[in-house]
Amino acid sequence: MNSWNLILKRANNKDFKPFIKFNKSSEEWEKLLPKEVFDVTRLGLTESAYSSKMCNLFTPGYYICSNCESLLFTSAKKFQSNTGWPSFSTPFKEESLNFFNDNSLGLERIEVRCATCDAHLGHVFNDGPAPSNLRFCINALALKKIEEIYETILGGGCFWCTEAIFRNVKGVLDVESGYSGGLLENPDYKSVSLEQTNHAEVIKITFNPQIISFSEIINLHLATHDPTTLNSQGNDTGKRYRSIIF
Repeated sequence: MNSWNLILKRANNKDFKPFIKFNKSSEEWEKLLPKEVFDVTRLGLTESAYSSKMCNLFTPGYYICSNCESLLFTSAKKFQSNTGWPSFSTPFKEESLNFFNDNSLGLERIEVRCATCDAHLGHVFNDGPAPSNLRFCINALALKKIEEIYETILGGGCFWCTEAIFRNVKGVLDVESGYSGGLLENPDYKSVSLEQTNHAEVIKITFNPQIISFSEIINLHLATHDPTTLNSQGNDTGKRYRSIIF
């Protein structure tokens, strides 16, 4: 995860314009969310300290955004901070969060927002446990806890196109593009494009099996590309565009 200095750099980047993948108007969110969740996540309010049992909840599981259900944190990185809010030392992955300067209340703080839907989550401080030394102080109303997640890796043409298909599927928590099935340990776009590695362009899908099943994921994958064309999809040709399931 980013060091404190890198978080400060991201928060101070005045040219940063977040790309919100799950973009809704305030009016739309207000219709979808319970009032207390809307007040915290869309209006930036803070829930009362010790108002949630989640503060003392340390059973295994995963924490997703209460607005868009993107995967944000895991129980393995949750710790007892005795501050009155759920606290984590690192997120699921650094791309899950965006950071912004917050000078409200006469204090200099770093606000944490969901990178997928721009929901206000809480704040991050540099007084957490080693090795990150970070404390992500998150409103419980901004989170939902789920017990398990599944992952699968699929290829079916250009990974950006495939990623776009699964990004907004209910129950899909995270989609990440990459390469798999080849010989090189750390392939890059150039080497894969030159057909030097035997890798396929793939996406790794993390999903909630209580909402969407593996078979439903596979059925959608097969319905949104042509698995019968050898090493090609549409105008894209080459082994990297082959249909594959890991």
